[in-house]
Amino acid sequence: MTYNLSPNQIPLIVVELDEEHDHYMLNSIGWNDKQRIWNTIVFVRIKNAKFWIEIDGLEQGVATDLLGYGVPKDDIILAFHHPTIRPYTEFAVA
Repeated sequence: MTYNLSPNQIPLIVVELDEEHDHYMLNSIGWNDKQRIWNTIVFVRIKNAKFWIEIDGLEQGVATDLLGYGVPKDDIILAFHHPTIRPYTEFAVA
């Protein structure tokens, strides 16, 4: 999706941390002329001591960052893939 933003319409990046439920989001909000823009860039949940990557709009990917911090592949689930696809990734199934 392409937006025609003027310099005063640069989207605001918002980090949302719900540590009680272990939900973490990175959102972009703003305006495109008179249309509201709201995009979730990243959404990660921690469930059963595993990182469930629900949405990943980063160029290099959240999983790459987690691996760089020493998180094992068995603790990362690419939840944006259908469960039937996950066994074919190099990461955990669930």
